[in-house]
Amino acid sequence: MLELPHTPNCLVCGPNATVKKLIDYEAFCGVEEGLGADLEVSPKALKGLIDDGREMVVLDVREPFEYEIAHIEGARLIPLGELPDRLRELVRVPFEKAADKAKPY
Repeated sequence: MLELPHTPNCLVCGPNATVKKLIDYEAFCGVEEGLGADLEVSPKALKGLIDDGREMVVLDVREPFEYEIAHIEGARLIPLGELPDRLRELVRVPFEKAADKAKPY
């Protein structure tokens, strides 16, 4: 059985949870309408791009413990909460070279 630690300030499972029913995930996470068209790709489409040798940077914005459970080889890990302070780290590099820079924090 896989057990994950609870995030103390989590609005869903924390001690002061405010989310008690299904919500609009994109609205909850602050995703702007139309943003996903260019920046979001399905797992199947991503596999095709990787298999085709497409040059890209795959950015994983989950938390380090989630990255450790499973991640795409070569993806860059920058947790979403750290992204504004770490934007300078995002440079266009080939996918296979990004693996050298991927560091779980």
